[in-house]
Amino acid sequence: MKKNVTEIRPFHETIVEAINGSSECDFPTLFALVGITIIPKNHDAIIRAINKKRKELGLSRAVSVINHLRTQKEMAKEKYENPCKDEI
Repeated sequence: MKKNVTEIRPFHETIVEAINGSSECDFPTLFALVGITIIPKNHDAIIRAINKKRKELGLSRAVSVINHLRTQKEMAKEKYENPCKDEI
């Protein structure tokens, strides 16, 4: 099912499409935004989109943002596995 462009969705869903459709001018802004955002889901798809676009544009490795996403993924996994942890 194709999603309506005007449908409001979470950041972790829309950012992949935004990265995939970004230009050389847009990508750095999206990249920076990912690096300062708490992202609860879709980490692997975001990492793949960043790496694909980075290679397409001939940019250097994205270590800091990729590490941020991996950390966010681990935090989300821990929260899922132990949802009461924050309440203690």
